[in-house]
Amino acid sequence: MLACSLPGGERAGANRHANSVVAIHAKSGKMVWSFQTVHHDLWDYDVASPPELFEYKGRKAIAIGSKTGHVFLLDRLTGKPIFEVQERSVPKSDVAGESASSTQPFPTLPPPLVRHQISEKDVWGSNESDRQACLATLRPLRNEGIFTPPSERGTLVVPGNIGGMHWGGAAWAPKAHTLVVPVNDLPAIITLILQDKFSEARKSFPDRETTEQKGARFAMSRRFFLSPSGTPCVTPPWGSLVGIDTETGAIAWKVKLGDWLNLGCPTVSRQGIIFIGADFSPFLRAFDPANGKQLGEWKLPTSARATPMTFVHEGKEFVVIAAGGHDAPMSKLDTKIVAFRIN
Repeated sequence: MLACSLPGGERAGANRHANSVVAIHAKSGKMVWSFQTVHHDLWDYDVASPPELFEYKGRKAIAIGSKTGHVFLLDRLTGKPIFEVQERSVPKSDVAGESASSTQPFPTLPPPLVRHQISEKDVWGSNESDRQACLATLRPLRNEGIFTPPSERGTLVVPGNIGGMHWGGAAWAPKAHTLVVPVNDLPAIITLILQDKFSEARKSFPDRETTEQKGARFAMSRRFFLSPSGTPCVTPPWGSLVGIDTETGAIAWKVKLGDWLNLGCPTVSRQGIIFIGADFSPFLRAFDPANGKQLGEWKLPTSARATPMTFVHEGKEFVVIAAGGHDAPMSKLDTKIVAFRIN
C-alpha cells in the first residue's frame, strides 16, 4: 500500500498496485488478484483500513475501505466486485507536467459514507466571525468535489487525508449482517509550492504541515479546513459510525460518534454487540449493530484510539481496551488498560 500527496508527474500512469489490496497465494507466493481503490494517488488516499472479511449470501467476501469514504465489497476468492464499480470522470490537474487520472473507481453500492462535495451552504462556524473566515478561506480554492487535484492556488480535498475511513478499520456483525464502519468528515487544504519557495513557506506558516518532497518539482503544504477558533469549517457531525447492510449494500444507519474526529476500530462481542472507543472523549461505547442505537457508555481514564478486544474467562465475557490518549489538551496522555465484564 502506498500513500502520496505529491504531484505525480515523475511517476506517470495509474501506479497499478498502489492504493490497492493484493491477494497472495500463501503456498506459492503468487498474486491471485489485486483491486485498486484510487488511480495515481495525489491526495494521500492510501488504503489505511485493514480489509474486513465477511460472508455475502454464503459466499466468502471482503470489504475494502478507503479514505475517500468508499467501501468496495468484493468476492474474496476472485477480487470481483459484488456490486458494480464504475469508472467515472474526475477533475483534471492544472499543474504543468501532471497527468491526473481522468477517471476513478466509484462503487454503486454502498453509497459514499461521507460528503464528496462542499459548497458555501455546508460552511459552518461556532460564531458568525468564524463562519465568515471559513468562507473567505474557501472561495479562492479549487473546489470541484472529490478527486480535485492539488494545485498551486490551493485545493479543497474532500474528504481530507484523515478520511473517510481511516486506519482503525471496520467490524462485521454476522447476526445483523452489518458492516460497522467509523468515518471522519473533515476536508483538508493542499497547496503545491515551487521548491525554491519551500523554506519561505515553512517559515511563513509554521502551523501547517509543509514538506519538501525531494525529487519532485513541488513542495506541499497541508492543513485541515478549520476556523480561527480551531473548529472544522463544515457542518457537524465530523465523526460518525455507519452500519452497512452487507446483503443489499445499502447504508442501514448512521450515528454521531463523539464530538470531533475518531481514530480506532470497533469490535463485536460474542452476543453481537459493537464496542468502540476511537473518538477524543474518554469513553468506551456500545451500539446495537442492527439499528445503531447506543446501548451504553463507560468512562475511561482518557480517550482510547485503539481497538477493543473481547475474551471469555470462567464462562464470562469481557471487553478490554487501551486508554492512551493523544493530542493534549483534547485528551491527556496515559497508559491504562481497562477491562469491563459484559453482562
